[in-house]
Amino acid sequence: MYSHALVSKKDDPNYQQVSGHVPKELAIRFKQHLAAKDKKLNEGLEEAIAAYLAQEAGKASD
Repeated sequence: MYSHALVSKKDDPNYQQVSGHVPKELAIRFKQHLAAKDKKLNEGLEEAIAAYLAQEAGKASD
């Protein structure tokens, strides 16, 4: 029998935890937005960080 163990992102060496404190209202709004789009917190954080970095890269090339 074939056994396939799933590796969580927590155990995947290609992922790293990022954390910080933001204003409570911002955190609530972010979580509500993600829930409305049926997304997990880590998905939203990945998208937000990628968008921020792309925006900053755009500023650097101006």
